[in-house]
Amino acid sequence: MEEEVPASAAATSPGGGGVILSPSEIQQFAGELATQLFERWQSALQKQFQAELSVRLEAELKHRQHEAHVLREEVQERRALWEGMWSVRHPRGATTDTARWEMEQTMRRQASELAETERQMQDLRERLRDLGGVADSATAIVDVQGEPPESREPAE
Repeated sequence: MEEEVPASAAATSPGGGGVILSPSEIQQFAGELATQLFERWQSALQKQFQAELSVRLEAELKHRQHEAHVLREEVQERRALWEGMWSVRHPRGATTDTARWEMEQTMRRQASELAETERQMQDLRERLRDLGGVADSATAIVDVQGEPPESREPAE
């Protein structure tokens, strides 16, 4: 009759240097191996996700920067138009109240859109910084939240 090896004892086989493991030891070894493989896979997947997210956030930031640039130009053009068209100095300074009101509303709307776009850009920069990405910290800030210049009636 063969002599049984205790379940908790690991022995080497006489011929090849292999290890004899009990079923519980095999299960424990398999569990540890699976845990290590899962942690490696999870780490690699997380790094890949962060890299992809960083690229997407940078693209979104560039898009928002372009939008902000366009809005800044529009606001500046409208302010220049406001100063030129509705000032006392301009010959057509006596424009209708409706046109003046529309211009003021457009300037306020664009100013609030620009402020919101800049806030979103800041959020994107912070998320990129948290991911370890390098966000462009140089920004140009234009004071657009102020009220449009007070309307002046032309001098008669």
